[in-house]
Amino acid sequence: MIREIRITNRAIKLCYLSMVIALFSCGCASDYMSAYMKDRDNDALDVFSVTAGIGLGAKVRVSCFNAGELSYGEATGLRGGSLIPQKFIDAWSPDLETTVIGFQDYENKDGRGKTFHSMTICGVGILRSEDPKTHNMSFFDYNYEIFPVYYFTQIEVIFALGAGFRLGFNPGELIDFIVGWTTIDIFNDDKFLTQFKKQESVKALNLRDFESPYAPLKVQKDNIDMSVPDKYAPSSDGKQDVKTTPSN
Repeated sequence: MIREIRITNRAIKLCYLSMVIALFSCGCASDYMSAYMKDRDNDALDVFSVTAGIGLGAKVRVSCFNAGELSYGEATGLRGGSLIPQKFIDAWSPDLETTVIGFQDYENKDGRGKTFHSMTICGVGILRSEDPKTHNMSFFDYNYEIFPVYYFTQIEVIFALGAGFRLGFNPGELIDFIVGWTTIDIFNDDKFLTQFKKQESVKALNLRDFESPYAPLKVQKDNIDMSVPDKYAPSSDGKQDVKTTPSN
């Protein structure tokens, strides 16, 4: 009887767990594809930069190498995979370039590693980072949540005569877009898949601690008296010795 109860309870639990896993898998596949396609869209937008703003001068940039004389601030357009202006982007991202020194800052708080601060010395851009507490800038002591690798693969030209524009192309982002279809993320900017994987890890931990609602039916071995009554104890010769209580 006890064995039958155990088997029945185990079968119910396995059936219930199978149903949960099946439903979980269907929703999981749908959520995965949604996150996957959002990242592919973002990777496609990363390839080109087209912005409009105001300023004066002209500048050409290839990777971290800059040439030109420019003062420019953009007000609208597409840059770093995001449309400007948006709440997480500093709409006025300044470019100041001279022969000797220059500064370029781009704030994008979308969480995809597109924010960067650079200082140009004699045409060579050097990345800086901002201390989140003091807001002081420092070289080589990077506080970027995700390091902006795409900065070193950017090619762009900026021209402004009152009104101005920025046109850019990033071959590194193009490679990241193409390779990204295989889920390889060379620029570490697949935000939605990263969030999905973290959520699935949490769900997996919760599933591991799964308890069936039928758990109260489980027969606890520790609560069963498995000892043999004295009257059925075997005798020394191996034969069952039934002890009887003498009647008065």
